[in-house]
Amino acid sequence: MTEDTIASQILEQLELIFSKENLAKDNFFREMTMQHPEGWITLKKLSMIKRFKVLLNGDVTLFKEAVDLAPSRFELNSEQTSLRPIAKEEEEKEEEQEKDTMDEKRKTHLLDHMHQQNKRSIYVKGFPLVPEPVKKDLVTFFEPFGRVIHIKLRREDDKSFKGSIFVEFETNEMAHDILDKELVYKEEPLMIMNKQDYVDMKRQEKFDGEDFIYQNNGKHRKHYVEFTGADGLGTKDVKEILVNHSSKTNRFEFLNKSSGIVRLCDDMTPDQFLATLEDGNKLGPLTFRLASDEARAKFVDKVTKAFDKRHRGGRGRGGKRSNNEDRQGDEKRSKLTAPAIQTA
Repeated sequence: MTEDTIASQILEQLELIFSKENLAKDNFFREMTMQHPEGWITLKKLSMIKRFKVLLNGDVTLFKEAVDLAPSRFELNSEQTSLRPIAKEEEEKEEEQEKDTMDEKRKTHLLDHMHQQNKRSIYVKGFPLVPEPVKKDLVTFFEPFGRVIHIKLRREDDKSFKGSIFVEFETNEMAHDILDKELVYKEEPLMIMNKQDYVDMKRQEKFDGEDFIYQNNGKHRKHYVEFTGADGLGTKDVKEILVNHSSKTNRFEFLNKSSGIVRLCDDMTPDQFLATLEDGNKLGPLTFRLASDEARAKFVDKVTKAFDKRHRGGRGRGGKRSNNEDRQGDEKRSKLTAPAIQTA
């Protein structure tokens, strides 16, 4: 095989591996392209990829010959040690438009999600500043009025407690019904109002009624839903149910033998996911609902322990899995791979 033929094959593989379609599905290579702020990838790293290793046979200079065949598509750095694609102006515009569309989509989802959360939440004022209330005690205090999803203690800039909290219930009705109650916490009367009404009031007071301005700081909120009805089901069973239903689920963990929690993809809110289900929020034998603070905390704990185990030792080579590990699996087993292309 001549060097020209090898260079052509290397160029063909470069075109394939840097293609938009491959970058959308190849997480490993996409992360490799993001390690350098300007998109450079060292020839040494590229040469370790199986498809190139076979063609190069140890001669990385063949990358230069491949680049010379398409100087408008790829380029080498001045040291001839790294390579990157040359973005076409049309492609850059298209990527920028896609990014703007996705940002707008996320903005719409976020604002809608916040509004739905506010409608099923309440603002409560009148708690003692010292000692500040404990979340677990607050959950116990409000649970008689409905299932509590989330409690947030409001704080000053110096992190001191403001004496007020936000409580998110499972439904709008729960948040509405409690407004007529006269609540007393440790002999102190509490003032209650719907969170959305409180937000609207503050928006009028401080910002003359201007709408919330969305700012994309590059971070994405993580959304979760819980499920029950998993008795007798294993990791593969639940994974199959979720993957067959939607590409919007990212990962799940069992909480116990019959229940678990699912982390959704960035562009899917809990309310949107629940809206895709049948009456009663059913999906096969599983029943879904909004995830509580407690369930989310357990999810994070399990993911952290799985990460630590994988990267800091874990069981020795040849060690046996416990029954619990077989049941719940580590991060690799529980991460979902959807058959459809997932959005960013």
